[in-house]
Amino acid sequence: HVPRRMTPGSSVAMMSVLGYDPAEYFNGRGPLEAADLGVELGHGQWALRCNLITASEGMLADFTGGHVSTEEARVLLEALNDQLGADHVRFYP
Repeated sequence: HVPRRMTPGSSVAMMSVLGYDPAEYFNGRGPLEAADLGVELGHGQWALRCNLITASEGMLADFTGGHVSTEEARVLLEALNDQLGADHVRFYP
C-alpha cells in the first residue's frame, strides 16, 4: 500500500511491504542506503543520495555518469570529498 500523497516508487512501496507505514517512516532513499553501507547517523544528521552524472557544455549528457565502475566511482567520490567534504559532509561510494 502506497499512500496517495506519496510517489509510488520502489523505495516507498518496499517500506510498506516490510510492514512500515511509509507516511510515518519514509525519509527518502538516503537513510536506507546509508544504513546499507554501515553509516550510522547521529541525532540531527542527514543522509542524502546523489548520482554521478556526465555534463557536456553545461548540459546533462548522461544521468548515469557513463555507467562508471565501482572503483571509478570510488576515485571520483574521493575527489569530491577532497574538494567539498568537511567535518559534517562526507561522500560514500
